[in-house]
Amino acid sequence: YKNRDGYYGWFGFGGSVFQWHPELRIGFAFVPTCLQTLDLTNARGAALQQIAKIVAKIKKLEINLGVF
Repeated sequence: YKNRDGYYGWFGFGGSVFQWHPELRIGFAFVPTCLQTLDLTNARGAALQQIAKIVAKIKKLEINLGVF
């Protein structure tokens, strides 16, 4: 899938997801209350991966600036 390099984990039925990115040192899990049975490309997981990358970049920036 596009833009998902570096992630490991699992995605399951209806949009469930459990993934981690060792290099970015970030992981997440999501269990939906409303299953999307036709989400065969795991669009929810892709959106969460992009958010996780942004959070990791902010964290890295804070550490480099001495804020964290």
